[in-house]
This record gives sequence, structure tokens and C-alpha cells, in this order.
Amino acid sequence: MIIKWIISFFIKYKSFNHLLFIFLIILAGFSYKDLPKEMFPPSSPDKVVVSGAYYSSSSQMLDMMIVRDCEDILKNNPNIENISTVITKGSYHITADILNNHKNFIVNELQNEILKLDENYPTDMKLPTIKTVSQVFPLISVSLYKKNDSPVNIVEIAKDLRDEISSVKNIYEAALVGQYDKTLRLVINNNKIEAYNLSMQKIINKLDFLYIIYPAGVIQTSKNQYFINPKSLNVSIDEILNTKIKVDDKVIYVKDVADVENIYEKDSLETRTDAKNSIIIDTKKAKKGDSIKLSQKINKILKRYKKQYPNIEIKVLNDSSFWIKTRLNVVSSNIIIGLILLFFTIWLFISLKIALVVIIGIPVSFAFGLIGLEYFEHSLNTLSMIGVLLSLGLLVDEAIVVSENIHRHQMLGKSLYRACIEGTYEVMPTLFVAVMTTIVAFLPLVTLSGGLGIFIKIIPMMVIILIVSSFLESFVFLPAHYMLINKLALKSNDSIREKFWQIILKKYTNLLYKLISHKYLVILVLILGIVGSTAFMLKNSKFILFPEFDAMSINITGKSDYNSLQYTSRQIKILEQILLKTLNKQNYSSIHTTIGMKTDGRSLHEKANNFFTITVNLKPRVAQDFFNANINPYFQIFGSNQNQSRTRVLDARDIQKKINHALKDYKKSLNIITDIPQTGVVNNDIEISISHKNNETITKAIKIIQEKMQNISGVGNIKNDMNFDDIVIELNLNNYAKSLGFTQKEFINTIRKYLIIQDVTKITNASSELIKLQLTSKHKDDYALFKNIEVDIPQSNLKVNILDIVNIKHSKNISTIKKEDLKKIFTITASLDKKQTSSREFYKQLRSSIDRLKSQGIKVFIKGEQGKNQQVKEEISKSIIFAFLGILLILTWFFNSFRLSIFSLSVIPLSLLGILIGHKIVGLPLTFSSMLGFVGLIGIIMNDTLLLLKFIHKSKNIEILIKNSSLRLRPILLTSITTIVGLSTLIFFASGESLLMQPLAVSIGFGLLWATIINLIYLPVAYSIKLN
Repeated sequence: MIIKWIISFFIKYKSFNHLLFIFLIILAGFSYKDLPKEMFPPSSPDKVVVSGAYYSSSSQMLDMMIVRDCEDILKNNPNIENISTVITKGSYHITADILNNHKNFIVNELQNEILKLDENYPTDMKLPTIKTVSQVFPLISVSLYKKNDSPVNIVEIAKDLRDEISSVKNIYEAALVGQYDKTLRLVINNNKIEAYNLSMQKIINKLDFLYIIYPAGVIQTSKNQYFINPKSLNVSIDEILNTKIKVDDKVIYVKDVADVENIYEKDSLETRTDAKNSIIIDTKKAKKGDSIKLSQKINKILKRYKKQYPNIEIKVLNDSSFWIKTRLNVVSSNIIIGLILLFFTIWLFISLKIALVVIIGIPVSFAFGLIGLEYFEHSLNTLSMIGVLLSLGLLVDEAIVVSENIHRHQMLGKSLYRACIEGTYEVMPTLFVAVMTTIVAFLPLVTLSGGLGIFIKIIPMMVIILIVSSFLESFVFLPAHYMLINKLALKSNDSIREKFWQIILKKYTNLLYKLISHKYLVILVLILGIVGSTAFMLKNSKFILFPEFDAMSINITGKSDYNSLQYTSRQIKILEQILLKTLNKQNYSSIHTTIGMKTDGRSLHEKANNFFTITVNLKPRVAQDFFNANINPYFQIFGSNQNQSRTRVLDARDIQKKINHALKDYKKSLNIITDIPQTGVVNNDIEISISHKNNETITKAIKIIQEKMQNISGVGNIKNDMNFDDIVIELNLNNYAKSLGFTQKEFINTIRKYLIIQDVTKITNASSELIKLQLTSKHKDDYALFKNIEVDIPQSNLKVNILDIVNIKHSKNISTIKKEDLKKIFTITASLDKKQTSSREFYKQLRSSIDRLKSQGIKVFIKGEQGKNQQVKEEISKSIIFAFLGILLILTWFFNSFRLSIFSLSVIPLSLLGILIGHKIVGLPLTFSSMLGFVGLIGIIMNDTLLLLKFIHKSKNIEILIKNSSLRLRPILLTSITTIVGLSTLIFFASGESLLMQPLAVSIGFGLLWATIINLIYLPVAYSIKLN
């Protein structure tokens, strides 16, 4: 009775009810304003990163020096798992997942352990840095380059721009790619030293102690305190060059043996935009903060800088707010258009009054959704909007069921007040059970492990918030709204509608009579036909994790034959000119080149002097159909992208083909791979990792697999990361050297001074800028001169040529070492044309080769999409089992009958055929999005099933059974029609980014259509068997 009291309370106190409704909407407005808007939520757990560098070391040597020690420390920590290591070009990064929210103290714990390693390393080698990775989001990349030979200092302008962007609230980082630290570099001239007949070693030692920034100490007298500091302020280049030094009883000026260069030190990277040398500013935002608003603020700053510096081209390479607005608009516009179509459908089939009641109630659920997102500190992103899309059918279903039932009670002659209370109360238990079954269906998705679980957990959370709020709305606000709107003088053609429904009811009743008369045959044919067809279609269906859709960039990666930045740069200039001539300006906005690094546009960043990446940033695609060109733009509630002109007429795939054709002459020599970055939680469609102690065995295994892959249609961009690009020169002291008193450690420490760029100290210039002072040799990178270096003989004033005291051995080592859980792995990757094949079909053809390698003791790990598919298959299977058991418990409690619970539950697997037929009709493979649609469908199906069973399970004979079934015909049909009509735009007019949501809409739309047939035919006919 308490439920009836609540319903009557909110009907009686209608002013309070309406005020509460308005309060919720206003509160939701404030929540929306503060919510971060993102493309996607985080897709990885909290991580700890241990990183460091020793640039004069090869990858193999660095692994032995420090990386293995750091890995052991991480391995022995119980709060860490999934250790992943990348060692390349004298630097290393070790990442690991943090367990059980130990993020706060994990750094201190690891730091204490790593400090103990310090004693065995070179003195100029810094200890590893340890940090936890906070979730940050890429926001905007800006390129600056000179339009002409203007003398303006572009580096300082870029630094000023970076600082101004950094000052914007909620910007996590704005960084120059390459750093560009102001540096004074003392460059020693070997020839001048020889002319003075001085020792290179002694010159280096003397210059190393030229300046110091550290204080000497403090003198405390009875009256004052005196701080004793060295002269390191306002140091000019002239002052350095004219400093006297004494070496071997000779007094010379620094300028006699060295020059001073005033430079901007940067990483070994070159960046160009549209073939012009450029400086890149990469901006990332913190977890809090609206990407759309932050982008607008940054663009205002850029606009001002463009006016202030007309000789500098300032260009936005990529702006994530464009994608965020586009994707949120795609989902929201489809929801809005769906609701409009739904409104007119209800108006057409029932009445304008009920249509208004249903539509007015929807904002309450949305309001709770926005408030819930803010409370749980989530963002408004594509997946949270997908949660709204998944819930839409059930939200409408509940509203239609309650409204239609109130209308039915009115037609029985009850007063409006009594009809509202009793009509709502009658269906409330059934709606409650339907809500519970939906919650149980979605809850297991929260438990999915790894990145995928983190990635999608916002969907079940959003669905649960929305359906619970919709349930509350159904008996708190809806009856009061029904009474209010029912009093309005609205014209109606109820007689026409009633005639239409009478015709439908008569045809349905006649159909049931015929089917029930052959009930055993009908049920046998239905079950066998559905189960057989489902099994057949499942066996022959393709499954891909995420559908492929048009993208906004194309990555061209590769490597040159020689490990030289200058050589690679010259080679890439040719490619840039070819691209500028080949591509039409209406299809791309910029061509950005990075030399010294290879990236996939997502998480992979490998550095080497012979690596390169050219990113072709594409313009937005013009709309490809009438709906998206002329209707959808009017419903873009997150703002339009008018500043981004939609001029591109070709898909990214077509542009990729043009690029491949234009660069075909360089594909082999520069190992060119073109790739289109896609959305998802996997980096590559195909990813096969191999592990073995013997590198030669791995090389052969990679060759076998790659040769097999090349014969499989639909496979492209085949590559592996086993590169022997590090040329190592091994110096081994001979007996003569040892007789002179040389030891290996002493000799290497001497040679190192000729080969490194050494940080001496920090000083301030006349502008009070703190700058680094470095020391290096002019001939550091001259290999011919290196072989003629003369070093001081220990305990002597004599010198000896290094060729006389060492044996030199050349070899090639692996340039990049990757490990997982301390085991070296080498990986083959490839992309798939998903129209031709799927990852499952690909591995079927590769299975025999993989099994053969495993039999030889080689470990093969299947990753990429297939690896994730396997995880999804296992975990979703568990989720479905738990969901079915949970739903069965709820139904058994509701019906107090195990047989009836199993009977009602049988509708769910039988509805799967509709999903498969829908995907076949639309021409889509099954995806993870399709599976989410199936889970979302469960709630709507169970709602209709329970409402029908509640009416028919008390039937005493066939006549009453058919009559009771007929009573539920209209609400069940209306639920299906309105939901399908609401999703029709997404089912049939999906393009671009909306292709990600299309399988979900197809699953709900076609699944519900088939489930409606099952509910209206299978349930009454099967239940009639019990009556016999």
C-alpha cells in the first residue's frame, strides 16, 4: 500500500511535484556545465613508469647496465603486475600496472630500492625517474614555422606561446616537441690542441672545472650572515672565451682551443610541417576540464599570436575537440531525432496527450544521468552517450506501459484520479522486475578485466542510473503529468485510432486461434527453426571487435638504411614533395613530418635516427547522404564545427591508396607502411609476439609467419620490430696496452670524454636566464679521426694511438628491445581489410604454422584484435551465465514458479536470431557494439515478456488466454514500433563516426522486432499447452 500512497501523494501535491521536476532540470544544467567532455573514457589502469637514459649506450648494453636491475625491483613488488619494457636509442621505459589503488606510496617505495643501485653506474649517468601516470587527454597540437627569412626568433615565440597555453586552467601540459633548452656549448678543437702540443684529456679536465653554480658556504658573524657564492651570474660568451687556463705549464685562453656555441639543445628529432622546418607544441589536458571550452580558449590565444606575428605560420595540426563535438553530436542528434520520431509515432497510434506525457518524462532520466556522471567523476563522452542510447528503448517502454495502462483504466470508466493511481500501481511490480533484470544483465560488464573493462564500465553505470531514474519517474512524475496534460483541450481522432486497433486486434485474435489449434506443431517448428537458423548464422558470421570507419589522419612510417638523422631527413624531403604534388588540398589540411621517431598515432613511439613518421591530417569528410547533410546538422547540441570546412570528397582508404601508389618506388628502400589510426582498445588488427632465447631462431620464425601472411588476402602493412640497426664497435685492450699500464675502466673513461656531450654546470646570462653550460669535442662524430685519437699513457707524459693498444670488432645489435614480464619478445603486426576478412578467419589460415613453431619450443602469443576477442568471448560468456542466473533468481521470486521463470527466460536466446538477421540485412559483421546492443535488449524484452505473462498466467482456458494476450498487444507493439522508429536513423543512415554505434542500434532494433513476434506468438501458443 505504501506504493499507492507515494503515487497519490505526488498526484495530490502537484505544485510540489512540478517544482521538484524543475529543480532536477536546473540541477542537471549545472552538472552539464561542469562535466568534462571527452572522446572516450580512460582505457588503461593506473601505471607506474620507470624511465631513464644513457645516450652513449646501445640497447643491449643499457639492458645489462640498469634495466634488468629495475625490472627485478618491480617484479618483487606485490602491488605491481604486467611489466612492459622498451629499450631504444640509449633510453628505456618500463611501465607496470598498479594494483589495489596503491598509487600514492608506490613511487617512494620504488625510489628507495632504486637508490641502492647507484654505486655501480657511471658518474654522469642519472638515476631513473619514477612516476605514476595520471590520466591525461591529448587536446591540441600546434605547428609554428617561418613564412619567409624573417630574423624573428621563432623558438622564443614558441616558448612564450607554450607558457601562455600552460597557464590556462586544467591544462596538464603544453610542451615543445624536442625541448629546445637554451645552452652554451664549449666546443673543443682537436687540431688547435695538437698545434699547442697539449693533452686533450687535460684540456677537458680543466674546462670541466671552469664554472660551478653551487655555493661555497655561509659565514655567520655576530651582526650579519654572509653567503659565499661563486661567480656564475651574468656570464657572457666573451667572458668565457677570454678566461685563462693553465695546462702543462702553458697559459692559454679558452678561445685558443675552443669555441662557444649559443644553441637550443633539443632531442634527436626534426619536425616539419608542409615540408618546412617547424616547432610543435603538444597540449594535454587534465582529467577535469571541458576539452571543447579549453580548445576555444587556446584558439583565441592562437588568433592573437597570428595577428602579432604575421611572418610566422601558426597552424593547428589536430584538435581533439573537433572529434569530441562530432562524436557527441552524432549520438545526441540521433537520440533527439529518435525522440521526435517517437513522439509522432505515439501521437499517430495512441494520442497526442500520451505522446506528450512520454516525452516530458524523458528529461528526468537524462537529468539523473548528468547528475550521476558528475557525482561519480566521469565525463560526458561517446560511451556515456552510448549508455543513453542503450537505455532509450527501456525508458520509452516504461513510460508507454504506464501511460497506456492508465488510459486503459480510464476506458473502463474510472475517474482520472483513480485511473492514474491504479493504472500505475498495477504495472509497477512488473516494471520493477524488468528494471532489476536489466541491472543484473549489465552489472557483469563492470567486472571485465584489463583496459577493455576500464574502457566500457561507464556504459553499465549510465544504463543503471537511467533505468532506475526512469522507474522512479514512472510513479513520481508521470501520473501527475498525465493528469495535467489530460485536462488540456487537445483535439483528438480517437475513434479512427480505435477502429485501427480493433482491426489489428481482430486479426491477431484470429491468428492465435489458428496457431493454438496446431500448438504442438507450431512450437516444434518455431523452436527447431529458430535454434537451427541461429546456430547456422552464428557459425557463418564474422566478428570484429570494433567496426572500421573513416578517420582524420593517415600515418606513413618507415626507416632509412643508414642510422643518421641528416641522411634520413634528406630522404624524407623527397617523399614530402611527392605528397604535396599528389594530394589535393581540398582533402588534407597539413602534412606533418617527424624524423627520428616512428609512431602509430596512438601509444607506440619508437625513437631512432633512421625512423620517420609523416602524418597527413585530413579535412572533415563531406556528408554522403541527404539525412546527414541536411537534417542532422540542425540537432548538434554540442556546437557545430563550422571552422572546420567539410571539403574532403574521398574516404581515408581512397587517399591511402593514392599515397601508396605515389610512394611505391620508395616502399622497399624506406620500409614504408601507411596506416589509418582507428578507435578501440587494441593497437593493431594483427599482433603476434614471439619469444625464444636464440635470436636466430626468432628470425627464422618471423620469416615463416610473414611469408604465410603475405599469401592471405586482405592482410596489409606487414612488419616486425626485430631490427639490427645498432652498429657496435667493441674495443678490447691488447697485451701492449696492458704492458703500458692501461686498464679497461681507465681507458674507457678516457675515451668517453672525447665522445660525449658533457653537462658542466648551469650559469645565468645577461638576461638572467638560467642556461646549461656543456662541453664537447668538435670532432666527436668524426669516425676517421676517432681511430687516430692519441691518449695519455698512464704514469707518463707520452701519448699512444688507440689503434696501437686496442683490437676493434664491429657487430650489429638489436636496436629496440621489448619485454613483457621480463621476457624478450619480438612482434609481427599487420592491418586487415575487414571487408575481405576478419581476425578469426586470418588465424584459421595461420594456425598450422603457429602450431609448428610452438612444437619447436618457440613461444607464440596472439594479441591484437584476436587476443582481445578471446578475452571478450571468455569474459562475456561468464557475464552472460551470471546474468542469466541472476535474472532466473529474480523471475523465480516474482512468479514463485521455476517453470514459468524458465519459460519467460527462453525468449532472450530465441531473440538472438533477429539480431543476426538484422546484421545480415544491413551488411554488418558482429562487433562488440552488437553484443552491448544484445545486453541492452534484454531489459526491453523482459519488460514486454513479464507484462504479457502477468496477464496470461491466470488464464483458465483458451478463450481467456487469447483475450488477455490481446490486452497486451497494443503496448507491446507500441514499444517495439517507437523504439525501432527512434533508432531508424542510426540503423539506416550511419556514416563516419556513427558507424561505431550502428551495430548497437541494429541489435536493439531488429532484435526487438523479432522479440515482439516471439512474445506475441510463441508465449501464448506455448502457454496454451499448459492449459490442456
